[in-house]
Amino acid sequence: YAIGYIIYISMLVYQQSIVKENDLSRVNIAFMTANGIASIFFAVFTITDLIYFG
Repeated sequence: YAIGYIIYISMLVYQQSIVKENDLSRVNIAFMTANGIASIFFAVFTITDLIYFG
């Protein structure tokens, strides 16, 4: 769970870093693609934790 949490937080930081204040062209990448990937990582690690460590 902790590893998944760290990856999730890292992806959130990445989202914030790819969108610049004066260039909003990457908003879709940041908040759709990266958020989807981060959510999948978090879900996989959470489910794995629940299965193996109950």
